[in-house]
Amino acid sequence: MSRPFSTLRFLRYFVLVVSGVLFVLVASVRIQQWVLRHRAERLLAEIQQIELRKTSFEDVRTLFDRWRKWGHYEGECERHRCLFRVTFGDFWYRHASLWKKSHLKVLYAALGGRPSEVHAGIDVMDGVVWEKWFGFGTSNARGFIQADAEAATTSWLPAEDERFALHPDYRVDTNLPYCEAVAVQFTPYEDPAEVRRLMEFNLSSLTHWGFRPEKSDVMPAACNQARKEAHLIPDVHNKPPAYELPRHESLEYLARDALRVAVVAILDKHSESAQAWRFKARVEVPLKRYSQQDAAAPKEIRLQCQDASSVPDVTVGGRYLIFTNDPDSILIMCGGMVPATEENLAITRQGMAQDYEAVFQQPNIGPR
Repeated sequence: MSRPFSTLRFLRYFVLVVSGVLFVLVASVRIQQWVLRHRAERLLAEIQQIELRKTSFEDVRTLFDRWRKWGHYEGECERHRCLFRVTFGDFWYRHASLWKKSHLKVLYAALGGRPSEVHAGIDVMDGVVWEKWFGFGTSNARGFIQADAEAATTSWLPAEDERFALHPDYRVDTNLPYCEAVAVQFTPYEDPAEVRRLMEFNLSSLTHWGFRPEKSDVMPAACNQARKEAHLIPDVHNKPPAYELPRHESLEYLARDALRVAVVAILDKHSESAQAWRFKARVEVPLKRYSQQDAAAPKEIRLQCQDASSVPDVTVGGRYLIFTNDPDSILIMCGGMVPATEENLAITRQGMAQDYEAVFQQPNIGPR
């Protein structure tokens, strides 16, 4: 009689111990996910409050101090230049070597975990915040992305389709119709209220159970914007070449977004056709990302454009502004060659001033 009783009591204790251990594990995993989400919400709220070109270096120093545990400076942090990055994640993120063991991924997800990372940053130039960004990502037990969202400042925007004409200071990229992966870019010249609207994140993904798929937009405002403008996105298979991309009818934005800008003098016209014009030119005034070496010797430039109305009546000896995204400064974009009048030069300089990376001579790290 005593042996069966002892066995039953052992099994009962064993079940209680296993249940207790399982409860502790689940509670630990779920609590750390909620702590991660709460921390991310606090950080997002602070990033959203920053107004580009207005918030000073002194204003964000307290933010740097609060988040120093999870952040670091890129190089020296001084008033004229300070780049601060914050990155943190869940238990899995902090122990990346465990990714190699697939059975542990499934176990972690079963306990309520979800591999997650949150990142943000602030870039101060000349005593003022010019860049800010926030983003997060999650994945499931198999390593597939469940959510991937980021909103970040950029110094220029590519005119890939007609959406550029509607809002030349921000763009939204997403994988409709599900909208679990979103990338928003905005310039420092966008309305701060509009930036806050676009930086609306749904951080509930961070506390979803490990196997649960996304059922809501990760960036609601940005996703709604993308749905409204989906009809403006051309068929990827019929996308025009780079020099035929639609552009906002503004010399100011053309100057901001072009990789390089200069005033050239036309020395000779080599050839001319319906869609291609070749000129021999000399750089007279290097304006944006040109150097004096570029002005040392004549060079050939090529203007390609199916729209002949976008090509000026070029004359030998004339002075023209050229705008190019070609690092070698050979290919001129359609509409990227205009007479170098005083009015055009004034508008061009106004546009170039908005490309703060060129103004502060920072490396061009945008989506070019």
